[in-house]
Amino acid sequence: MILADKITELRKRSGWSQEELAGRLEVSRQAVSRWELNIALPDTENVVRLSELFGVTTDYLLKQQEAGEKSSPEPGAPGSKGRYSAQQRGGGMLMALSLLGLLVMGILSSIQPTVSYYPDGSVAADGLIAWVRAHDLMWLFGLCLLGALVSVYLLVKPRRKS
Repeated sequence: MILADKITELRKRSGWSQEELAGRLEVSRQAVSRWELNIALPDTENVVRLSELFGVTTDYLLKQQEAGEKSSPEPGAPGSKGRYSAQQRGGGMLMALSLLGLLVMGILSSIQPTVSYYPDGSVAADGLIAWVRAHDLMWLFGLCLLGALVSVYLLVKPRRKS
């Protein structure tokens, strides 16, 4: 498969018209049409932008495929960024680490219960918060909560369109 066919296939798979693709690349619709008809080739900058836009490598776009090779990259295969963006993978890993930290602190606080009291003898806090305060780990607790919040932002925030 040649570059012209790959651009056409990837554009159609994304559900874009030539005009929409041209707008995303900041080129004319006629330029996209010439690329797809194999009348002209995109310059290096546009090949890089096409690869970023479609989530494939420049090698995939530029190398001509033999007859027996697959015509499009599979998710997770070389030439594909996979199903999840780097932002989503990072957010997922940060969420897992943050929740693991909170879980470990929660388990430790139930194994070794702690109660803190006011000077008048009434209970100020018990459970996780009392355990965290008693062991001077409020910084770690706060870091885990902050990590969880940032990861939610990374997972929910829409991807930037190139």
